[in-house]
Amino acid sequence: MEEGIAMPKILPGEILYLNLPYHPGNQLDKQPPTPPQRVTVRRGENMGYPGVEVSWKLGSDDHWLSHYLIYRDGQLIDKVAKGTFYFDHSLGADIAVEYAIASVDGSGNKSSVAKAPTESADRLDIYDDSNDAINFTGSWKRERDDYWADGKTMTSSNKAGDTLQFQFTGRRMIWFTKLGPECGVARIEVDGRESTVDTYSADEMWGIAVWAQDFDSPGLHTVKLTVAGQRAEHPSDVHPGGDATWVHVDGFRMKK
Repeated sequence: MEEGIAMPKILPGEILYLNLPYHPGNQLDKQPPTPPQRVTVRRGENMGYPGVEVSWKLGSDDHWLSHYLIYRDGQLIDKVAKGTFYFDHSLGADIAVEYAIASVDGSGNKSSVAKAPTESADRLDIYDDSNDAINFTGSWKRERDDYWADGKTMTSSNKAGDTLQFQFTGRRMIWFTKLGPECGVARIEVDGRESTVDTYSADEMWGIAVWAQDFDSPGLHTVKLTVAGQRAEHPSDVHPGGDATWVHVDGFRMKK
């Protein structure tokens, strides 16, 4: 050791552990952590986005905890590396569904899941973009492996005049989309009343409730969304090219 340890070929990003047997990803630790305690859910709104707030008390491990896994109705939706709070603002967020949390230690051992008590409420109607009830017309493209989209699918178009249409019965509707620097303007028409929606953002953001409308009665409503094919007007922002006209559809959430 007088001359040290020669490492002539260290790859970029490579991490070396010396005298640290329980390093991240080690195979020595076989004991799973304990699950989180007192998982609770409640309706919430943060920065104008509606969703479900999930909280829990710390799990524990004989060495160290790495992160927590977040489940909704048995499906893994995300993970949290720090803290004991998660805000679900995605299309499928619903106080009436089952949320659960699992602890994961530094070796990848997973605890059993801890479930939150579910609220006695009617489930919201979710029209994912792959729902057959939505009629897409034009050159829409569907991404089937988008990790951050609900159900991992996202339907998108940047061609002016492309439309989608569907009908639903309810008191409220929310359109969920992806915002980004490539995004532009859409026109959404409900029961003949049209609104213009700007989906541009300097940063990419998924699961965003970009537009909502409430109704006086839970009748039958007709929805039409049209790609405007035009860029949003943001004098302080610079679009990276002339094709910032994309409109993304993750889905729609309706309340009866």
